[in-house]
Formats: sequence, C-alpha cells, structure tokens
Amino acid sequence: MIEKIRNEDDRRRYFALYGLFTGISVCLIQIILILPRGDRTAIVLNLSEAGILFFIFLISRRMKNKRIIYFLGLLTLSLLLLTNIYRGEGGESSLIWALILPLVYIFYRGVRRGTGWVIAFLVILIPSLFNLLPFLTYRHNISFSTQFLIAYAILTSLSISLEYSRSRHQHYQEEKNRKLQAALDEIEFLQEIIPICSYCKKVRDDKGYWDQVDKYLSRHGDFLFSHSICPDCLREQFPEEDN
Repeated sequence: MIEKIRNEDDRRRYFALYGLFTGISVCLIQIILILPRGDRTAIVLNLSEAGILFFIFLISRRMKNKRIIYFLGLLTLSLLLLTNIYRGEGGESSLIWALILPLVYIFYRGVRRGTGWVIAFLVILIPSLFNLLPFLTYRHNISFSTQFLIAYAILTSLSISLEYSRSRHQHYQEEKNRKLQAALDEIEFLQEIIPICSYCKKVRDDKGYWDQVDKYLSRHGDFLFSHSICPDCLREQFPEEDN
C-alpha cells in the first residue's frame, strides 16, 4: 500500500488498490454465502471475478502507465457488473452493486469523461432493466428498476458535485501554494540584500549594528581577508608616494 499520499496520482493509486482489495474480499465472501446453495455457476463466476481483480492488482504493481490500468480496471468492473445484472445473479441485489459506478467513473475519469462512462453503462443496462430482450432468462422487477434509475441519477449528480468541488478546491490550494512560494522566494531574496552606508560603506547586521564590510562577511560566512591598498587610496592617503 502507499505510505504517503503526496499528489493526485498517489491518491488515485491508493483508491485503486483499496478498491481492488475490497472487490476481491467481496467476491470471496459471496462464495462463502453461495456454498450452502451449491450453485456451482455462481461460485465459478465469483472465483473468476476475484481472479481477474487479483490479476489487475498484480499488473498494476509493474506497469508504469497507471492510466491504462485505471481504464482496464473500470472496463473490467463494468463488464463484471453487467454480466451479473443480465444473469440476475443474486436477484435484484445485483443492481445495488452498480450504484458505486458513478462515484468510481467520475473519480478516475473526471467530470466530463466520467459522465460519459455513466451514460454508456446505463445505455447498455437499460435492455436488461426493462426486460426488452426476450431471450434473457432473468426478468427484472420494473418498479425496482425504476427506483434503481432514480438512485443512479442521484448518485451521479452527487458524484459530479463532489468531484467538481474537489477539483476547484485543489486548484485554489495549488494557486494559494504558488503565491505563498512566490512570497517566500521574495522574502529570501530580500534577506540577501545587505544595507550599506552610502558614505562610510559600513554594513548593518540583523541586530542593527553597523560594522566594517570585512568583519561582517567574516562573521556571516567563510571569508578570509588580506588587507592591501588600491591605487586611488594610495594617491589620496600618501600623495608623497605618488610622486
């Protein structure tokens, strides 16, 4: 698992790993609940789902391009849920698991693309919800399907609102951090400006004391000075030597 969440990529990776572990755990729990019924088809299906999720987890640890992993993960999750719903696995409860999709889609794909995934899943799902295909063995309850659509729409709206507000807040925090960093850089630059007297050329330290440049630099850095005299000062201080 990820020890530190430093940025948005870490946040998505953490959510993905947590989601994979949760999905695998749910599949194993489902197998335990199905065992007394002896439904071999359901057991094999749940084992297959757990195996697929575990395989995605393994390749996610090795692949550097996480966006491909997220795409494959979302696609796999969608197909597994559609299979369960069309088969009527667990009755109407198979629809309940699909209510997590708006949150997951919009979290990983953003508001615009995530909404597209939400709509695409719903379009594929509608023939099963309202029993539009005569060859389907399981027939959904129309009243329950209608309630599912209402809940699906509400959760989609909430997911869009949460993701939009989160992205806006993140943008605000990043802008605030940029301004703060700019202010710190300016303060650091100002700290490097040394006040110096226009006449005697003494400099002022942090405590307000004025001192010679060489003494100031010696105290604030690894500077060693060897004293000499420049030609201009030689002519001014020792005019007789200039002749």
